[in-house]
Amino acid sequence: MATGLKVLHWFNPILWFAFHRMAADRELACDELVLSHAGQEQNRLYGGTIIKLLEAACGPEPFSGAVGILEGKAAMARRLSLIVHYTARPHRSVPAVLLLLGLGFIGLTDAQSRSGSGATPASTAPATPSPVIARRAADAPAATRLTFPYQGKSAEQWLSQMATSPSLEDKEYVEGRDAFLTVGKNAVAFLRRKLAMPKTLAESKRTGWERREAAWVLKELGPVAAPAVPELTAALRDENDAVASYAAMALGEIGPQARGAVPALLEALRFGCGQAAVALAKIDPGNPALVPTLIDVLEHPSVDPHGAAGLSWQPVINSATALGMLGPKAVSCAPQVKQAAQDTDPAVQAAAREALAAMEPEASNQP
Repeated sequence: MATGLKVLHWFNPILWFAFHRMAADRELACDELVLSHAGQEQNRLYGGTIIKLLEAACGPEPFSGAVGILEGKAAMARRLSLIVHYTARPHRSVPAVLLLLGLGFIGLTDAQSRSGSGATPASTAPATPSPVIARRAADAPAATRLTFPYQGKSAEQWLSQMATSPSLEDKEYVEGRDAFLTVGKNAVAFLRRKLAMPKTLAESKRTGWERREAAWVLKELGPVAAPAVPELTAALRDENDAVASYAAMALGEIGPQARGAVPALLEALRFGCGQAAVALAKIDPGNPALVPTLIDVLEHPSVDPHGAAGLSWQPVINSATALGMLGPKAVSCAPQVKQAAQDTDPAVQAAAREALAAMEPEASNQP
């Protein structure tokens, strides 16, 4: 059917775009299905298998069986990142859904009569908050900001909606993110509770998705999330790599108010949390321990820089990026960065060259 539509409407760019998105969603759904059965601990092995298939498909003797998984570079990088940081998502309970439908049927039978009494119908509420509303909510005093429930949903429901969305561009994910941004600082207490370190291994596995989404939303909130610095600092040691990486990103977005997390960020960087490098450059660029630690990571990475576990969290790439953020202050590190520019990984090469250009323009042109 899909092939027939393409043949009949070959001239329609909208149809081609729709099939492109459908193919991408199909591959993500396939990854989700495989990992839900194989188990979270098999995510990196599965990602490595896909990388090997890509290498074989791009080799001198490509095989047609790999055509279905070939995607653009950006799409494939994002797909591998989702695989590596996969966490089992909560499943909606069928009995719970039926119960909610039953309650809605019983409790909303007089909705028509109530709508005529001056109450605003729920259907008139905007699907997503406008940027103006979100900005005003963020700038307003704490006492006058919106709180949950927001648009009829609790903070728990919004967080779960984000966790079950297939991508960051998904409508439901964007709605959830905008809900937290609109509520702003008043959402921080809830997110701190969700990010709190679990007491047992079983609890850690069960609530991994909550901690991951909470850390990401705190990153989106930026400086207003400063009260969550203690929880974010503790999350740097989370066994879930995605939680630790998002926590480092959130601390970086909070900025100088997160200086208390600098020792923990330095430790996290030494143990392979690449995003800690960029966070440190944002929080405390003048810290005397920063540059030596970044150089040490460049020269002696603690994780395989070419394995599936690297991707965008790769410590070597992020350390080079952080040195570039320091600019001329890090020019003494040019020899080590030049060495990184000779790496076999194109992503490491690009990050190192950008850092050289920022530190010393002449250095980036040297062989």
